[in-house]
Amino acid sequence: MTTPSRFFATFSLRQLVNIGQPDPSTSEQAGSYGLGVGAIGGSTGVSSPRSTSGEAHCHKSESLSLPVSFSGDDKFDEAAFTRSLKTNLEKQIIDKTAVITQRGDLEGSFYSSEFYFEYSQEELRGRIVLSGNLSGTTYRLKADIEERSPRGGFNIDVRSDGGLSVGDAFRMMKPEGDYYVLALAHDHPLARDDKLLHVGRELIRTSVERIRQGMTSERMKDLKSVEVWSLAKLPSHVQGLLAENDVEHQFEVPEEYRGYDKVFFLNELAEKMYSEGGIALETLRKISGDEIPRGCTNRKIRGPYLPIGD
Repeated sequence: MTTPSRFFATFSLRQLVNIGQPDPSTSEQAGSYGLGVGAIGGSTGVSSPRSTSGEAHCHKSESLSLPVSFSGDDKFDEAAFTRSLKTNLEKQIIDKTAVITQRGDLEGSFYSSEFYFEYSQEELRGRIVLSGNLSGTTYRLKADIEERSPRGGFNIDVRSDGGLSVGDAFRMMKPEGDYYVLALAHDHPLARDDKLLHVGRELIRTSVERIRQGMTSERMKDLKSVEVWSLAKLPSHVQGLLAENDVEHQFEVPEEYRGYDKVFFLNELAEKMYSEGGIALETLRKISGDEIPRGCTNRKIRGPYLPIGD
C-alpha cells in the first residue's frame, strides 16, 4: 500500500463535526453541545506526497471555526463535544479498514483540548491530532494528519544487538535532539503520585497564560516546546504485532536504569523550565535522542514554554 490511505483521502473536519448530529440546516444543530449553526470559516492544507530515505510521506491539515453559545440551556460543553469527536473519529478510522494502534490526550498543550489517534493499515502508519481552543464566542478546531509508508513494508525483525526494528521506519513520535536523563528512586518525592509530571504541567499552564497575555502572534511562531518522555514497557499494540508475526520478545530495562522507580528524558527546555520553577533536578547525564532506549515511546509532556524574563 502507498500513501495516502482512504481515511486520509476522504477525511473532512466538517463531516466529523456533523456525524451523528442533526442536519446542520436545521435549528436543532444549534442545540448540540452549545454549537451555533454552521461554521464561521475554515481552511485546508495538503502537502504534496514525497519520498525520502525510502519512505512515502503525506501530510494534511484542516481548521474550522464554530460559533458557540453560552445562554440558557445551550451553554457550550467542550468536554461533551470532545468526547463526541473522539467517538466519531474512532468510528471513521475503523470504517476505513484501518486499525487503531494508540490513542491519548496531549496534556500541557497550548490548546484547551487536544488528543490523537495512531493507526495502521498494512505497511502504512498514520497519526491524526485534533486540537480545540475557545476564543470568545468562537471555538477553533484543527486537525493534522500525517502518514508514512516505508518501502518494502513494515517488517518486524530482531536486530543483532537484541533490539527490535519494530516502528523504526515510523518516526512520528520519536525523541529528537538532546535529552537529560532523570532517574528517580521509589522514595524520591518527585516519583510519588507522578509529582514531576503534575508540576511540569502546571508550569506549562502558567507559561501559556504569560504567552496569551503579552505575546504577539509573530513571536509565537518562534516558541519551542517542552518535552518529557518516560521509559515504558513495549506498547501493547507493538506486542500484538509481535504475536501476530510469531516473534517472542520481552522488553528489558537497560542495566543502567535498573533499580530506579521511574526514568525520564527531558529536553533542554524542560530542564530549564523545572529549574526556573524552583525544582532542582539531579540528572545522570545528557544523551542524544538516538541513545534513548527503544522502549521509551511514551511522551508524557509536550507544550509551549516561555522562559521567565523573555
